[in-house]
Amino acid sequence: MRPRARSPPPRHRILRPRAANSPPNRATNQNDPSPVFPRADLLTGSVNFDNKASLDAKNVADGLKISGSCVQKGGAGDPTGTVKATYDLASDVVAETEVGLPSNKITASLAHSGLVKGLKATLSGNPQDVKTAKLALQYLQGAVGLKADLTELTAGAPKADVSLCWSEGDLAAGVSGAVDTKAFPDPAALPGKLSYAVQSTGVVPDSTVALALSDAFDTVKASIVTKARPIPPSRC
Repeated sequence: MRPRARSPPPRHRILRPRAANSPPNRATNQNDPSPVFPRADLLTGSVNFDNKASLDAKNVADGLKISGSCVQKGGAGDPTGTVKATYDLASDVVAETEVGLPSNKITASLAHSGLVKGLKATLSGNPQDVKTAKLALQYLQGAVGLKADLTELTAGAPKADVSLCWSEGDLAAGVSGAVDTKAFPDPAALPGKLSYAVQSTGVVPDSTVALALSDAFDTVKASIVTKARPIPPSRC
């Protein structure tokens, strides 16, 4: 007769006493129905049902580029986004048209950067509404920059927002103003139609100083920002 194989001795689990402030162990708690290792739920994670589409076509024709993007929230409703076409009429003339979805709002612009050296002129607006026409002028020459926005061009008395900036090294100064040309026939009404502000910034060792004058110089604001140097450790 062959000797009967002995069964392995039973394994005993040693349970250590749990501290009073330690959380309960779910593996030893038979009354806790929650799983010991929770599984990730794909339905409640970072899943959405948005439909997104984008378009980027270059060299559709000679100098023509078309780009756009739209999104449909929750897979329902009208998509929202924009479609833009850019056409290089010349090396320094660029025409651009943008259509918004679903409003079908059209915005067109024509930019010319070759009129004067350092000057860029941009005429923009909605072709369906001439009152939205806007002329933007940007001029940069050396350390001086000038920007002017002219609106209400078709009203016969446009409004102008002008800003002038100078920067050299750690120093900078700027002047900005807005004027409504409707006040020109009546000089007495000009102060009420004119607003301006002056601001300057300078850097001194470990500090930046700024001064701003606005509201026809009735408001003065000043600020100083200082960098604190760390104290070197003592060698004692």
